[in-house]
Amino acid sequence: MKHSRFIIVIVILFISTVCFAQVKHPIDKFEEDEIAKDSTTAGMANASVKAREKWDAEMNKYYKLLMSILDKKSKEILKTSQKAWVEYRDKEFKNIQNIYTQLQGTMYIPMESQDKTEIVKSRALELKAYYELLKNK
Repeated sequence: MKHSRFIIVIVILFISTVCFAQVKHPIDKFEEDEIAKDSTTAGMANASVKAREKWDAEMNKYYKLLMSILDKKSKEILKTSQKAWVEYRDKEFKNIQNIYTQLQGTMYIPMESQDKTEIVKSRALELKAYYELLKNK
């Protein structure tokens, strides 16, 4: 009896993982579609830049939404945090560029662009998660 319950739990966890893994954010889907249209090095890099712009807009959207629900003290903390993040982003972009310029080959062009996009995407998703957490309290 215990063994069959264990197997059922494992199967449910596996199915849940597979189902959730297949859900893609619309911006990720957009980027994939752009790459499918043009899978050249330039096309992949351009797709990443376009996706980064969309992630930046998403980040700004959730920053504004968070600011709309926070009290005065919390707004100042978020503002300070976001300023520090922008400084981090700019420095990390320079670091990424420095790393990739030391490598030869066109394949590194879209890789550099994608690394930069992931930084902005991560912040956008963080701000979204904070907003959803507070919105549903």
